[in-house]
Amino acid sequence: MIASSFSLQAKQTKSTAASVQTLTAQHLQFAAANTDLLEYLEKITSRLLERCANSIGKPMSQKRREKFAKYESQTIKYAEHCAIRRRFIDMK
Repeated sequence: MIASSFSLQAKQTKSTAASVQTLTAQHLQFAAANTDLLEYLEKITSRLLERCANSIGKPMSQKRREKFAKYESQTIKYAEHCAIRRRFIDMK
């Protein structure tokens, strides 16, 4: 009876370790993807800011305002995804 109990605990421990390993791998993939996306957003936002700075004295076009709004909403969305993922990992 004791031997089967230890066997069951060993299987559960291996299963838990495999789950943690899988979650860690998924988290790293998610983090890498979000890092790439955030770097991309930073790059295109910086370029847009430079273009706006070069057109001093002219009003900002509607198209540029829409681009800034789009980039802002994407950044907020990815930040929310990161926060949700962080809470999920902290719970584990």
